[in-house]
Amino acid sequence: MSTPLNLVYNKYNEELKPLVSEIEGRLEKFEEPLLTNLMAQFDYVALSVTETDENNKNLYLQQALSHLDIAVTNSYQYLIYALVHKNNLFKKRCGGKKGIAKLADGKYFGELKVLEKQGNAKVRKGIEIDDCDAGEYFKEAYNYYTKQEIILEKLAVASIAHKGKSKLWIFIGWIISIAISVIIGYCINNCLNGML
Repeated sequence: MSTPLNLVYNKYNEELKPLVSEIEGRLEKFEEPLLTNLMAQFDYVALSVTETDENNKNLYLQQALSHLDIAVTNSYQYLIYALVHKNNLFKKRCGGKKGIAKLADGKYFGELKVLEKQGNAKVRKGIEIDDCDAGEYFKEAYNYYTKQEIILEKLAVASIAHKGKSKLWIFIGWIISIAISVIIGYCINNCLNGML
């Protein structure tokens, strides 16, 4: 049987801890609202453990769960910010939408547009409702932006390969032009020596 304390503990371990780890990896800092909600959650859990009245204990655990939900929602918002910033920076470096469309022969362009549109729609919906259910919309948006990031990473590899190929062709063209110059020079030299 799952107790309210187990519910808080499981949600913290299974959902919030991985998000906090990812926030630390992507942003290298913790935002104050996240820390505030974490502190409040732990305070309410501590109060519930020391409380003898069962009604108050459950009330404290509901408060802890509420702060945990807010912390999860905030975490998704921070990660969405980091993903959108990273994805937009890559697009800008590639020359915008036209540059992205050229990479990998436009193979992923349509999918990227759909993922971005879906992610943006979920973020707007999460902002509009601004209640407990908003976290689910931000989670869905996070998943769309993560898929977009994965595709952009594939395109980054294609971009590097494309740049390598173009440099190779420049090098080959340079070698060919030198060879042609040498051959023409040799022919002109032989012709001039034959005339003298």
